[in-house]
Amino acid sequence: MELTKEDIQKYIELGNKIDTIVKRYYNNNIYNKYCGYEFIDWVLIDTNTIRILYSFEDFHGERCCDERTLTLEELNLNQ
Repeated sequence: MELTKEDIQKYIELGNKIDTIVKRYYNNNIYNKYCGYEFIDWVLIDTNTIRILYSFEDFHGERCCDERTLTLEELNLNQ
């Protein structure tokens, strides 16, 4: 099996597509409702699940992390 430049390009394009959809979901459904939250990253859990990681400041002024796990269907419905 051989890895090609085309394989890498497809991987990058797919990652960019997922990143755009995840950040759009985050901005519309998390950040806009709770200003002050900061996007950290997203993680592909399996073929149908993505976890969005973000942080926020608690009542004591400490940064805390949280996450929201979504199926692809949930992610696509909330665009």
